Amino acid sequence: LPVGFSILSAFADALLTCGKYRYAIALLDSLLHHAEVRGGSQEYIAAMKRLVEVSLDHGDMTHARAYVSQLVTLLIAEKRISEAMYLLEMLSNLAMDHGFFRESLDYLNSAICLSEPTTRNVGMLQVGSKTTKAAKHRIPRIDTRYLSLETRKIEILMMARSYEDALKLLTALLQLGPSKTQLPKLCFLSAEIHYKMGAFSACLQACDDFL
Repeated sequence: LPVGFSILSAFADALLTCGKYRYAIALLDSLLHHAEVRGGSQEYIAAMKRLVEVSLDHGDMTHARAYVSQLVTLLIAEKRISEAMYLLEMLSNLAMDHGFFRESLDYLNSAICLSEPTTRNVGMLQVGSKTTKAAKHRIPRIDTRYLSLETRKIEILMMARSYEDALKLLTALLQLGPSKTQLPKLCFLSAEIHYKMGAFSACLQACDDFL
C-alpha cells in the first residue's frame, strides 16, 4: 500500500485513540474516495475493510451497513467468498447485540447464499419451508458451515423469544439427517427451546436423545 495511505490511516488511529470517531471515520472515508480515484483495487479494499472494522467496533450500524454492503460486493467480484461471509456474520452479531434480531437473521441468510455449492444445494431453510424433504434427498449430510449458520439463526430466534419459529427451523434441520457428531448440538437446542416454552416432557425427551 502507498506510504501516504499508511500515514493517514495511522492518523485516523490516533483520532480514534482520542475519542474522535466522527473525524476518524471522515478521514477514512476520504481515503476510500482517494483510492477509488487512483483505481487501486488493493488500496480500495484495504480502505473499505478499515471503514467496516472501525464502524463495527463503534456500533455505528448506519455506516457499517453501507460499507459492508459495498465491501461484500467487491469481495464477491474478486471471488473472496469466505471473507464476504465472515463480514456478514460479524454484522449479524452486531445487529443482534443491538436488538435488531430480524436484521441479524437477514445477514445470516445472505451469508448462507454465499456458501459453498454443496451448502447452497441444501437450500436456505426458512420457517415453514416445503423444500426440506427434497433437500434431504439431494444431500445425505448437512454441511458443517451451513449447520453452524442455521443453528446461529435458531439461537437468535430464541433470544427474540420466537420459540415456535426456532422449533420449526430446528425440526427442518433434523429432517435433513444430521450426522452423529452434529446431532448432540441439535438435541441440546431442542431441550432448551422446549424448556423455555414450558414443555418439560418434551425437554426431558430431548435430553434423553442427547444422552
